[in-house]
Amino acid sequence: MEASNEANISPLNRSWDSMLILDACRYDYFERIHGEYLRGNLEKHISPATCTPDYLNKVFTDVYDDIVYVSANPFVTNRLVSRVHFDASQHFHRVVEVWRDGWDENLGTVPPKAVNEAAIEVAKKFPDKRLIVHYQQPHYPYVCLGNSIIRKKISHRLTWFIRLRIVSLFGWKIGNQIAARIAPNDEEFVARKVGIDGLRNAYEQNVRLVLDYAAKLVGELGGNIIITSDHGELLGEEGLCGHPCGLRYSKLVEVPWFEVSGPKKNLGAFPSKIEEIRDGALSKEEEQLIQKRLSVLGY
Repeated sequence: MEASNEANISPLNRSWDSMLILDACRYDYFERIHGEYLRGNLEKHISPATCTPDYLNKVFTDVYDDIVYVSANPFVTNRLVSRVHFDASQHFHRVVEVWRDGWDENLGTVPPKAVNEAAIEVAKKFPDKRLIVHYQQPHYPYVCLGNSIIRKKISHRLTWFIRLRIVSLFGWKIGNQIAARIAPNDEEFVARKVGIDGLRNAYEQNVRLVLDYAAKLVGELGGNIIITSDHGELLGEEGLCGHPCGLRYSKLVEVPWFEVSGPKKNLGAFPSKIEEIRDGALSKEEEQLIQKRLSVLGY
């Protein structure tokens, strides 16, 4: 189903102390599950983007010196990432790179526990700043599957080159359906191994995992907190899986906007383990690390 033309409401036009971003979280899954973990007010919002790089560039267009961004996503870093053309350090007071130090090699992602630990540190170190906390879940990889599904990948550059060539010939919808059979992305590969129902169940388990930790963080931080997402996810709808940039279907752009309010907690202060900001351009090794981790995440 094509996405509606409902106007997007920028998250920066609302009042909040902390905003938790659940990467690739669909509205319908959140609506069905969240009540088991949280109490608050839920609205359906329309994201301006269907992938993280577009979301970053469309939403964060100004300088927000009152915000510290805690990120499990390697697209959000202290320097310019070439594939995104977005330098988070130029937009926020501080960027804390959980994707760098909280990465779990066995899972191939950043577990939400590491994100919570970093967010609490940041809240103590910067008590007068607002927080954006960007979890990597429910985005692929699916933690419940562990290493039970191991993909021998051709390079992501080659995969996406093939997909783009096919799309250019046949158009977005038909092209992506053909590409899913010839050069499947990670979500499509999982669907081949466990079926669409298995894919959807693995996605739901990721939603539950991140909601469990988001609820814990809400309880620890207090204050006015928003839980939302950068974009949604296709799980077999229209014969597609994943979240291709620019392909606007309802399941890709309908995201939760969940508000919960309470007294803001005084977390006190303590010697911070947060590293100092890295200055200058990314080194070759740092760029390679980012690209490696983005590749593992399916980018």
